[in-house]
Amino acid sequence: MVKKGHARSESLRAQVYGKLRSGLRRGGLGTQQVATERDLAAELGVSRTPIREALALLVHDGLVVPTTKGFTLPSITGEDVADIYELRRLLEPHALRTSIDHLSPADRKALRRALDEQVEARRDGDTEGFIAANSAFRVAWTSRIANERIRDLIDHYDDHIVALRELTLSDPDTQDIVIAGLGQILDRLDEGEAAGAAQAMERHLTAAEAALKRALREKA
Repeated sequence: MVKKGHARSESLRAQVYGKLRSGLRRGGLGTQQVATERDLAAELGVSRTPIREALALLVHDGLVVPTTKGFTLPSITGEDVADIYELRRLLEPHALRTSIDHLSPADRKALRRALDEQVEARRDGDTEGFIAANSAFRVAWTSRIANERIRDLIDHYDDHIVALRELTLSDPDTQDIVIAGLGQILDRLDEGEAAGAAQAMERHLTAAEAALKRALREKA
């Protein structure tokens, strides 16, 4: 029998893990930033114990790495980029093409709103807002992928491209590339062109990979 106190502890840890994971996806931790147990506990209003347990899970999942000062995003290599974008090209154009029939009018409005928010964030120089809106755009369509296994695969590697997003989406030129690519994808979706949307996604991924590799070279 599971004790009630233990169940509450497990639930709190799961909640904290979920909040930290969602925060990472929204760009809440930059590649040059360090998160500490104390700061996270204060931010979430909980004790350090569930924070420590949730961070251990994030380390196990490869989403953060421990340092002497706290926790930060893992470093990204050229091989990581090649592997992830190979997987994205295999899955995402097909997933987008098959999701088009499952996008409701509300979903399409959410996509347009997320794109508009990226445009506004780009104009205002709001990197954090841009990353958050970019993540919202992604969630709006990936949540409608009918094939649950494909959706789970994309959801899994989404956690591992957090550092990639932070590295590339902080660059204004890359933001322009992303806005143009997502705009073309959304136009094809609104026109009901499943094949055209998939092709637009392929072009978008190619441009995004090139921008990321350029950012890595400049960082080296």
